[in-house]
Amino acid sequence: MGPLAALLPVVLIALPFYLVGRANVTDQDITWFSGSVPSIDEASVYRRYLTRHRQHRLFGGLFGTVFAALVGIRLYQSVTIGIIEDGLPLADIWFCALAGIMVGALSAELFRLNEPPSDTIAASLAERGVEPSAPLILIARGLAATALLAATAIAVTSGSFDALGIAVLGALLASVAERTRQAVSNRRRPLLSESAKAVDIRIRTFALDSVTQLQVSAALLVAAWVASKFPDTEVAVVDAAQFVVVMGCLIASVVTLRRARPYPPRGWAEQQVAA
Repeated sequence: MGPLAALLPVVLIALPFYLVGRANVTDQDITWFSGSVPSIDEASVYRRYLTRHRQHRLFGGLFGTVFAALVGIRLYQSVTIGIIEDGLPLADIWFCALAGIMVGALSAELFRLNEPPSDTIAASLAERGVEPSAPLILIARGLAATALLAATAIAVTSGSFDALGIAVLGALLASVAERTRQAVSNRRRPLLSESAKAVDIRIRTFALDSVTQLQVSAALLVAAWVASKFPDTEVAVVDAAQFVVVMGCLIASVVTLRRARPYPPRGWAEQQVAA
């Protein structure tokens, strides 16, 4: 614990500088986000949006990481990444960082709810032009519900409430995602030009998809934790199936988390040059 505790202040000092650099938005980032070469005004809107989202998510993830590190050192005398035996997610850097990222995404979107009211109001029956992925939302909700049911069964049969506590944390994360998606979908729309409307739709589409991916990632991570809390059966086939479920959920959680990133995919710039 000594060396790790000694390194923690250094990490805490260095990380903010790293995060500030990661929040920087380049012209290539804007081209990727918009899907074309935008005008100067459009690029300015995209730049502000991406910068705000990156800052909120990165610092939310930083807070979650520091929180997990402090809890791990305090309660377990160790810092871990991933599921640990007899552990809880509050000491898991991965889980807490993901939770911080989700809260950061929420704060980045909810700022629009505090916009001053306008005297100019127009009613419209036109579609908003954006819809979240219904299958992904069903998957996330189904995983959260399944985790709650499984955790309740574990609590009833074994008397251990660790899994139930984890499932409740997962439900709280799901509520954050649902609130964020609602804020994006129901956000009032000012009178816009066609160009501004296209920018608004692009931003809303990204926000809805990204938040939904984050919700699925969190649900998968919670499902992995709950599955790991099933009592040992000493039956090889059952234990093997449990291992496959846990590892499968963890891997899928990483994949969906990466899909939610407000950054171009790896190799995107090279592909554009080749094209």
